Amino acid sequence: MRETLRRRAVNGLFNAADKLAAASFPPMTMEEIQEEVNAVRTQRKQFAPGT
Repeated sequence: MRETLRRRAVNGLFNAADKLAAASFPPMTMEEIQEEVNAVRTQRKQFAPGT
């Protein structure tokens, strides 16, 4: 059972990678990436338990 779950997870990862490669998104600058990371961190802080 563990092997089946692992295989499904790996297959899902490769399927997602294939879809991402096919989407042809323009490359992001380091600044754009950092902005996205900061936005996710801010959102997580807002919804963190106990805050």
